[in-house]
Amino acid sequence: MENGYNVFGYDFNPEVIQEGDAELLPRLVDELTADFLERTKHHSTLLPCGVSMGAGIAWGTQKQEQIRTQPGIYAAAGANSADGIFGLNPIMIPLRKAYTEKGYSHTELREIWSDVHTPPKSGFTIALGGLDVIVRHRDISRKISEWQAQNIPIYTKTLWHLTHSGMIRWYDNNLEALLDEK
Repeated sequence: MENGYNVFGYDFNPEVIQEGDAELLPRLVDELTADFLERTKHHSTLLPCGVSMGAGIAWGTQKQEQIRTQPGIYAAAGANSADGIFGLNPIMIPLRKAYTEKGYSHTELREIWSDVHTPPKSGFTIALGGLDVIVRHRDISRKISEWQAQNIPIYTKTLWHLTHSGMIRWYDNNLEALLDEK
């Protein structure tokens, strides 16, 4: 990037969520965090960033005590994936079916994924879409208030006119400007 950052980007196979195996997501977070720690061992300060599920994965790097990270920059994030999968959104029916067919309940999935969905205590910036039906603004705002009550410093930015996919596009197009604000 032009503003002096070394960037390590990760992509992952959507089957991590679509397969119906609850252990795949925590394993992915552990593997990517280990790889990130190895790649960045000679860097003095790190700034985790991510959008949507990638933000949840990047939280894993920010929570590592052996590295010095700045508060991360995230978007369309913070919702518990188990709640989304077992919620009322009809788009999630195939995912719900995949997990229930393998014997997972909503409660079990929340428990298995609890560490993945625990925010970093060192704080972060999070941008949210007002029309996002995946990371619902009303629900995540309540969570953010709970986290702030635990003295987690969180700066929020709401783009009321954006959906989940709109937030992903906005983040991709504005990450460099968000980094410049740091």
